[in-house]
This record gives sequence, structure tokens and C-alpha cells, in this order.
Amino acid sequence: MNATLNAELKPDLNVGLVERAVEAGRLRHAALSREVRRAHGIVHTPAQVARWALAQVDACLRAQLGCALGLSDSRVALLDPALGTGTWLAAALERMSPLHPPSVGPQLFGFDIDGAAITAANELLGQSAQHAHATLSLHHANMLNLADPWGPSLRDRVRVIVGNPPWSARSQSRGLTLSDKWLAEFRSDGEGVSLGERRSGVLSDDYVRFFRWALEQARTSHAGTILCLATNSSYLDGPVHRGMREALVNAFDYIEILDLGGNALRGTDGTRDENVFGVRVGTCLTLAVRKADHQPDHQPDQKIAEPAARQARICYAKLTGTSASKLERLTHRAGDVLPAAQVFASRPFFRFIPALPGYDRKGSEQPTFSLAEAFPFHREGVQTNRDAFVTDSCPARLLARLRSFAEGKVALEAAPQLSDPASRAALLARLDAEPLALIRALAYRPLDDRFCFSLAPFCHRPRPDLARVVSRSTLCLLSARKDRGQGAWNLFGVTRTSADGCYLSTRSSCRTRVFPSHDPAGAPNVATRLGEELSTCVGNLVTGEQLIAYCVGMLAAESFRRDHDAELHLDYPRIPRPLEAQMFEAHRAAGDAWIRAWLDPLSHLDADSDSESAPEATERKVHTISYDPARAELRWGDHILESLAPELWHFRIGDFAPFKQLSRTAVSLHDVSTLRQRVSACRDAAVLAERAYQLTRPVR
Repeated sequence: MNATLNAELKPDLNVGLVERAVEAGRLRHAALSREVRRAHGIVHTPAQVARWALAQVDACLRAQLGCALGLSDSRVALLDPALGTGTWLAAALERMSPLHPPSVGPQLFGFDIDGAAITAANELLGQSAQHAHATLSLHHANMLNLADPWGPSLRDRVRVIVGNPPWSARSQSRGLTLSDKWLAEFRSDGEGVSLGERRSGVLSDDYVRFFRWALEQARTSHAGTILCLATNSSYLDGPVHRGMREALVNAFDYIEILDLGGNALRGTDGTRDENVFGVRVGTCLTLAVRKADHQPDHQPDQKIAEPAARQARICYAKLTGTSASKLERLTHRAGDVLPAAQVFASRPFFRFIPALPGYDRKGSEQPTFSLAEAFPFHREGVQTNRDAFVTDSCPARLLARLRSFAEGKVALEAAPQLSDPASRAALLARLDAEPLALIRALAYRPLDDRFCFSLAPFCHRPRPDLARVVSRSTLCLLSARKDRGQGAWNLFGVTRTSADGCYLSTRSSCRTRVFPSHDPAGAPNVATRLGEELSTCVGNLVTGEQLIAYCVGMLAAESFRRDHDAELHLDYPRIPRPLEAQMFEAHRAAGDAWIRAWLDPLSHLDADSDSESAPEATERKVHTISYDPARAELRWGDHILESLAPELWHFRIGDFAPFKQLSRTAVSLHDVSTLRQRVSACRDAAVLAERAYQLTRPVR
């Protein structure tokens, strides 16, 4: 890997200083309530991560910013904006050598909103700072509210910003005038044009705010800046974060990413990948270098004017495996296990991870449209947060459960805030007044249709606007905004009802979105301009149902998904525009067949099948189904139930394989036979879709 990423660790002068800071953090963690820790996003840095990060910073100071003494150089002003108990500054002090003869050393700053943490850090680091001839200045303050913490005397210093910002999606700094003002830039592209994201709340995460604060400090420095932060890794490729990535590319000369993985919310290929920070989201270290300017780009609150020639070179490496193995690699030189890849971040996404195979194809491509562009009204699916309470396959059973709760006969232990007398009384009143008004059909999972009690707060996000639109629609297309899974893309489906947000995948980073055939006014949910273009091509008005069928016919083609797998993982699916009426009709017909197979299975049952001629067999329960791939047979113990081709056994809707799901439940032989014919019909429709795609496939 790059020499910077693999800098040798020098002998420590203050052996164990980082461990003492980590131990102070552990004691702090234990002393705070879980609510306080979550509200402030307190997650402590492992000693190995802090040491490795500061080793890279030291190497960059020497190699790229001309600071011959690295972290010990008197030209350095090092700041941790979320200090905690001082682990990062401790790692910096461990690498510093006392100056001989004694002279002025670096300036060390630390800021934190926890006064007790500041006191602990002062006691821990003070003596070591004196030994290194460094000036230590720690402050009890919210860094996001400070435009210029450096002061006039440090204008000519190289700024080094390091640390581990709070891990809080709901930032405690929302509403701070300065932070909110600066954060607005990440909602636009490099030319100031709004990205048009409806849900940009992820940009208000604390770590994003600290990135934006650090970016401002880099822009207002003319001596150079190094940024090294440990954060959530979602910004590396999240579609909503593309404005943030573009701003970083335009502001720095060099960016190193060490992806530490460990995302429990992302699909994997089955390998073990643990999180070194002990959180559920993926993590990464970002090191960015901005070289010296003759003049700063702008002063605080002035208009940003980035030099056109500054475009960061990006280097990416990733660690996978157990937490212990990752920390072990960071402890020692790891040039043989950290292969680097150069990343070419460019429009429209500016992704900070290497392009997926096939993504950077050159040459002309057939014009496409995004599902989000084609269907103006679309919403994320229902999110209940308590499926077992508010969903059921039987509406009468669901109502009985709700009434038992409202009458105080059963408790809801997972949500005690809903069990107070006032909440129970309000629920009972609604059940008495309109028992069925809030019971709605819900496509919960493939082959699992349920009813849902859609009253907030019992149902976390019932999506009432989606329910109203779906009631006026005849069909809904299902897909997702982004897929961070490792497998082939397969996130599409159809329903005639509202859908659960986890219909296609239970990963929270892959929520199901619903694209209805009609809009809130009951008109076709087709973008005006696209509708006109399609109607001109086809020769008649294209309805919402026809457009959904065309999209499904394209998505059902295995070659289309394989050709565009990389792009499909990045954002809403993009569908090729039909070049002629014949192309549209071929894919629409294939899509219609697939939709009928999935939504109307009874129409595909064979009237002469065994399940019809032997009704007594339909009552026989099958508790354990297994599949014999060598003989292509479904088995119940030693009994052969059905012959089943491998492609049917592996057939998936989103992340779910219907036969594998069925094998884990008690079913009848009739269920097995029905499912086989239903999936067979979908496969037959997919063959039609494949044939249509091959006839219209662009030459590559």
C-alpha cells in the first residue's frame, strides 16, 4: 500500500499513555447512563486505531507538508474537536520527541461538551505535553459553534484536525446557527445546485457536521491542513452524501480511506466481519491533506471560491475479518495485507470506494430513466418497529390482540411508553369507534401478506399518504434506493397494497420503496415529460400500470441485471428508454406475465395436478423440507415431494428465497405444489423478459 498508509511506528516515549486514556474512557462510559451515551453518541476509540491514525498523520506532515519533525514540529497546531478523555492526543504525544535544545513545540487543542472528560484529559496529558514541550489547551465547549478556535497567533501554523466525532444520527447540535449554515453546502453540488434530495436527514448526523466544520478550517488555512477522523463509513458511497464527497474532493489534494468494515446493516457474502468500535454501522478512517496556499480561499462567512485545479487523489484500502485481526494489523506494519486501490471520484456520485466491476464502462449507452424520475409519487414502505403487535395474517385476530392490550389484559414490554392509561384509553376509543378503519392490507414479505394496524405511535411509520395513494392505484412497483449487499442485485417486486419497508430486504440500509400506478389525485403516476415521450414512441397513452409492467419486464431479465449490476447497487434502478413501440410492448408483455404469476397464482394452477385430484393430500402437513440438488428433488425425510429444478430452489424476490423460507415452516403438500407452479410461472415470464432484452440489448 501507499507509503503513507504504511508508516513505521516509532518507539513510544510515553508507554501506556493511550491505554490510560482508553481506561479513563471506559470508566467514563460506565459512569454515564445509556440514554446520555446514546444522546451524545459516545463511542471510544481503540488504542490501536488511534496510534495507527496518528502514525499516518505524522508521516503526512513530514512527506507532504514539509514539517521535518512531524507531530513535534513547532509549525503544527493539532486539534481534537471531540476530545473525550484524550485518546487521540495521547497517541500524538506518544509519537512526539522532546526538542533538543528545548524550544517551542506544537500547540495541542482539545474541545468537548463534557466538562468532566476535559478535566480527566487535562490530568492525564498535562505532564506528557510538558515533556514534549507542547502547549496543551483544553476547553469545555461545543466545537461546532466555533468558527475560528485557533486565534490570530496561530494563523501561520499547519492545522491538524484529528479525532472520533460523536456517533449520533440525531445530532445534539441541530439548530446551531453556524453548523446549520455551513451544513447547507452538502445539500448542493459543486456549482451550488440543489441535489433535490427529499430526505437529507442523514446529512445532519454529527460526524457529517464535524466533517463540514473541519472542511471550513482547511479552507481558511494557507499553511496547509491534515484531517484524520474516525467516522461512520456510510458517507463513502451514500447517494445523499454525494454533495459532501464532491466538496471534499474540491477542497483537498489527497484523501486516504481505510475502510474498517463491520457494518451489521449490510448484506455480506457470508464471511465474518466484526466492528472494531462495537457499533452496528460500518466505520472508516479518513485522512485528507490540503497543501499550503499563498492565500486562504476565503475568510469565515465569505463566499467559498475553490481553486479549479484542486482535485483530490483518492486512495482506498479495506480491512475485513474479526475485530482482533483488524486491530492486530493496525498494531504492526501491514504493507502486505493493506492493498490500496486508486479511486476516481467523478460525477454524478463521487463515490470514495473503488468502482464495482463493469461500472466504468466507456462508450455510448442507451438513454435511461430512473424509477424516481418516472414515478413522481413514491414513498418508503411501512415501518412498524413492532411487527408482532401490529401485524397479523388474520384481521380478527389482530383486532382481538389490540383490544386485549387496550383493556389492560396484556402488556407491551418492548414499548412501555405506549402502556400508560391514557394511551390505552385512546386506543380503546378508536377501536370502539372504527374497528376496521385502521386495519390495512400489507405486503409484509414475499409470500407473506398480512394486515397492519396503521395508527401511530403503535405503528412507528404507517405512511398514511402512501395508503391513500395505494387505495387509488391498481398496482405498485417495489424497489430500493440503494443496495450495499454483496450479492447480485435482485431488489424488485410488485404488490397491490402498501408494502413493508423490509419487504425486499431486512437491512435498514436497503428499505423498500413503493411506486404506485396512480398519484394522489388518482391520475396516472407517470412523469409528464416521460409520459409524452413514451406515448409518442408507443403510439398511444402509456398508463402507470403499463409503465410498471415495462419496468418489471426489463428488471426480470437476468442479463439486464447482470449487465447493470454495479449501477443497480448505487441508486434507484435506471431503465432503458424504449427505442420503438415493439421494444416497449415486448418488455411490457413479459412484465405482465411476471406480475400475473406473482400476484395471481391461482390462475396458473394446473387443474389436473395431484393436489386437485387427491384432496386428502392437501391436508397432510410437511414440517421439514430439504432439497437434494443432485437429484433436483424436494424431500420430506425419505419421501420425495416434488421434482424441482435448481433455478426454482434458488429463485429470489429481493433477499428472500421463497422455497428456502417455506422449508422453515409447517406447510401442506398443496402449499408446496402451489409455490412450485407460482415460481415456475415467474421463471417462464423471466425467460420472456430475457428474450426481449436480448433482442434489444445494446451492442457492447
